[in-house]
Amino acid sequence: MNVVQSDKDALEKGISLFNGGKYFDAHEAWEGLWLGENDRDEKKFLQGLLMAAGSFQHYVRRECAGASALLAKSVPMIEAGVSAHPNLRLSEFVQALDGLKAEFGRCSFTVSAESLPKIARMYIYC
Repeated sequence: MNVVQSDKDALEKGISLFNGGKYFDAHEAWEGLWLGENDRDEKKFLQGLLMAAGSFQHYVRRECAGASALLAKSVPMIEAGVSAHPNLRLSEFVQALDGLKAEFGRCSFTVSAESLPKIARMYIYC
């Protein structure tokens, strides 16, 4: 029996992989969503996540140019999803990515892979 994965499941799977440092696998999880998305802002947001994953993948491989270029492109695209994804702490994630621009541009590789930003969720307690 084939089970079709929902968009929410694919987004969550990608986030889990990304937060676990599996940037290539996160990219793969999000790529199908991005390809099938029709909403312009959501497509832009997903492309930003893809670029962030690609940037981090380049960074851990110590490939400076790719890491820096993709990081810079990812930030405004991820910002497109802030209001559409209130359950994610995207503003904080974008701020953290913004803070890495100079580091990635210098190619000093002083940020450990474990310290790279994660995508956090909003938790509401009742």
